[in-house]
Amino acid sequence: MNSAGALTTGTVNASSSPITFSAINSLKVSIDSNGYLLINTATSGGSYFLQVQGSTYIANTLTVAGVTNLGAVGNVIITGGTSGQYLSTNGAGGLSWATVTGGGGGASVTISDSAPISSSAGNLWWDSSVGNLAIYYVDAAGGQWVDAVSSYVFPSTVNNLNISTATQSVSTTTGALVVTGGVGIGGNLYVGGGAASTSTTTGALVVTGGVGIGGNLNVAGTITSNQLTVQYTTITNVTIITTDVFTLTNTTTVVSTTTGALVVAGGVGIGGGLFVGGAITATSLTLLSGETEQGNVSILSTTSSNSTTTGALTVTGGVGIGGNLNLGGSLNIGTTLLVNGVTLNPVTISDSAPATPAAGQLWWDSNIGNLAIYYVDTLGGQWVDAVSSYVFPSSVNNLSVTTSTQSASTTTGALVVAGGVGVGGALYINTTSFIANSQIITTATIGSYAASNTGTTGTFLISNLTTATYNIANTSTGVTTGTGALTVQGGVFISNTASAAIQLSATTASNTVTAALIVAGGAYIGGSIVYNGLIATNATATTIASAATIAPVTQILYVSGTTQITTITAPKPISVTGGQITLIPTGLWTTAATGNIALASTAVVSKALIMTYDAGTAKWYPSY
Repeated sequence: MNSAGALTTGTVNASSSPITFSAINSLKVSIDSNGYLLINTATSGGSYFLQVQGSTYIANTLTVAGVTNLGAVGNVIITGGTSGQYLSTNGAGGLSWATVTGGGGGASVTISDSAPISSSAGNLWWDSSVGNLAIYYVDAAGGQWVDAVSSYVFPSTVNNLNISTATQSVSTTTGALVVTGGVGIGGNLYVGGGAASTSTTTGALVVTGGVGIGGNLNVAGTITSNQLTVQYTTITNVTIITTDVFTLTNTTTVVSTTTGALVVAGGVGIGGGLFVGGAITATSLTLLSGETEQGNVSILSTTSSNSTTTGALTVTGGVGIGGNLNLGGSLNIGTTLLVNGVTLNPVTISDSAPATPAAGQLWWDSNIGNLAIYYVDTLGGQWVDAVSSYVFPSSVNNLSVTTSTQSASTTTGALVVAGGVGVGGALYINTTSFIANSQIITTATIGSYAASNTGTTGTFLISNLTTATYNIANTSTGVTTGTGALTVQGGVFISNTASAAIQLSATTASNTVTAALIVAGGAYIGGSIVYNGLIATNATATTIASAATIAPVTQILYVSGTTQITTITAPKPISVTGGQITLIPTGLWTTAATGNIALASTAVVSKALIMTYDAGTAKWYPSY
């Protein structure tokens, strides 16, 4: 630099102090000690080789290598172009103005958390803070950012919305269609997938919150609900239509109209039968004609009645019965009894006559056991016997009792007389007759009757100890317990001790119908038995399988298997008096002494094991 201040050729060293280029004391260009070129500023704003304070105009091409930060959008002004055009690059660093055209391309999208400061109509901005795409829209009121995609309602003139992606949904934020807000459905909703629902979180459609349905709800499967509320105001005609059976497994007990497994606030109409396992409590119960198949009402309770408030059926008011009334028990009447319009007063039961009786009143004198009626005539009122001792005159027909009821005591039969009977003529009796519970022996019955006797009393006694004093000449064959020359309904006692009391024929016993003595039922012998032949059982030996408990029914039986036997059920009469049974093993079973068997045994196949039962100890004692 010469003395005139002009810059000449040479080197300027700015290592110690900045080099300043100025014009008439006006700071324009300087180079600081860092080598930064400062234009129209004396202070460096950072590590930038070119720093300009104020606007910069470039008439021709500006080439910038690397990444350039131009700051705010308003700091860069590029002339040329028209409103709505955008800068387009050719890929080689060249920029030019371009016009937005439909279909072939699109505007660039600004991605930021806040709206761009300077925008033109048609600019797109994706709000990264909320995840929404907006477009800058300019109308007569000015420019504003609006949602690029609105909550669109598809008109009926366009095609249906079809989402073809198959993304499955596992939450409210996943799936081919995700709606952040609510969804209103005016028509039917069909959900596929085929997944069965077993809880509130499984199935083809899972809704975490509530569901409002403006139309019908059709369910082909089972409805499972913790609480199902059906409001009458929402259903006008039919509440639930189904051919299936509704089953309530809730066991809540009912104690009022608001408790129980099923509570209905309104009425219930039932077209068929109603079966109730518990009690029916109703303020008013009306049974209409034809309500049941036969129109009958059956009350199965057996509760007895001893007042107007007890019994299987209790009626607070009156009861009208158009047909017959049959009572199996007593009839207690509190006030007046009317029969065909005639008043029948109830019966007074007492030892003395009622103090103020009315005509027709009945009184049963419990002191003497007689029924009286209060009779009023021209002489006044008096108690008279309700049933007189009637004497049939000879001018009327004979008394005939046509019922065929048999007599087994003094209080049974076709004719029962509590008192004595006087017979002035002959008395004919077709069958056996009794006096003081003892049979009357007549010349007609003496040949076919002999009474049992255990001592010196009775209606028939054979006291000869050596020979028979009574011969039965009747030759009737005995085929049952009620037929034969000698039939004994009770027991027979023979006290002869010197010689054989009864001598029978020598017929050999080969079965239950051929023998000198045949007893169809059981027989009891109080003394010893001496026999010359064999004792045989007529029952065929059966086979039972060994088990913890066996129950023999024959004297001899086969026992198979290998299971240990601990208890043998004693059959009658062995269980009462004791006795023996024979077990023939066909398997290798054992017995244990843990039940009613006294000793443990090991069965030997085909070796009979005799079990002896003692009724006193209730134990079986084995032979080995």
